[in-house]
Amino acid sequence: MIENFAELGQIAVLLYGGWLVIQGRIALGQLVAFNVYVVMMLIPFRTLGQLLVLSRNAAASATRYRDTR
Repeated sequence: MIENFAELGQIAVLLYGGWLVIQGRIALGQLVAFNVYVVMMLIPFRTLGQLLVLSRNAAASATRYRDTR
């Protein structure tokens, strides 16, 4: 789910930014720079999502281990 939000955010930035570039309100370089900043912000969120999945797997493994003792 976190991955989908990240992708939707990038799509929204590119669509709205592309519209602003076409209208001449911003330069293409500004859109590219902003998109790079957005991607740089998304990387920690993706890492957090992976960490949450790993912690759930670890908790389930610990529960199974305790149950077999």
